[in-house]
Amino acid sequence: MYRMPSLKKILTVHFVAFVSWLFPVVLWAMGLFLLFTMDLSQQSLLRLFIVIALITLGGLGLIFWRVQVIKAIFEDGIEVSGTLRSVVFFRDRGRVEYVYTYLDQKYASGNAILKTAGTNRLQPGMQVTLLVDRSQPRRAFIRDLYLEERA
Repeated sequence: MYRMPSLKKILTVHFVAFVSWLFPVVLWAMGLFLLFTMDLSQQSLLRLFIVIALITLGGLGLIFWRVQVIKAIFEDGIEVSGTLRSVVFFRDRGRVEYVYTYLDQKYASGNAILKTAGTNRLQPGMQVTLLVDRSQPRRAFIRDLYLEERA
């Protein structure tokens, strides 16, 4: 078993997890803004907040799923060495692609990530440590992106 990733790191590095919490927060802020600035009927407000609540539940479900997947791989995955094939950022979001060998088979995988101090250091050709899902070897994560730095 490896050190477990922190929830903070998952939510600030993994693009899908980040959007899954940010989008509902923005919607709630917009809903509250409309509540206090617009003269909407009670029925319209009720519909608006039901939609926002449903989107929030969907976002929470997606966060829970992504966190569970990542933590399960950290708990039971296998550590392998990989090589970064590409690292591309557009504004604050990006994609990292890597290649690695697991059980004598070569795999290519990648993740949608956010630009952080840790992800900004990634360069094509760099060697990284990956954690690979034993049951789905095409699924792998760069170990150090999800771990808190030790003091």
